[in-house]
Parts: sequence; C-alpha cells; structure tokens
Amino acid sequence: TLAGLEAMGGIERRDGASGRSPGLHLSARARATLPRALDIAAAIDRRALAGYGRTERALLLDQLAQLGRAASGE
Repeated sequence: TLAGLEAMGGIERRDGASGRSPGLHLSARARATLPRALDIAAAIDRRALAGYGRTERALLLDQLAQLGRAASGE
C-alpha cells in the first residue's frame, strides 16, 4: 500500500532526524488534494447516515470505532 501511494506521488520518504529511519510525509500533491477528499468523504458519510437520528449516529460511530479497535488488537 505504501509503495503504491509513493508510486502515485501521494507520499514521500524523508530521512529521519537524528539517525532515525525515514519518515513518511504527504507530498505537495496529496496536501493539495486532501481538502477535496475530506469534503467527498464527509458527503458520503452524510448520505450514509441520513436515516439516523443524532443519537443513533453517535452510537453507530462509537460501535464502529470499537469494532475497528478490536480488529486491530487494541
């Protein structure tokens, strides 16, 4: 995944400070694209959750976060 993002110009590897391993950074291209991507993601979220009330949305998002943490071993 990282190699693909790097090949597409989305991330850059830069030498780490004080001899640390290289860090990953968003490229200028990715930083320019990020606001639009966030707008699109927010619009998709609004459509997906349109039928839920405020409390239902909060509960669903909390449960999804718990599921994500459980799946990642947290």
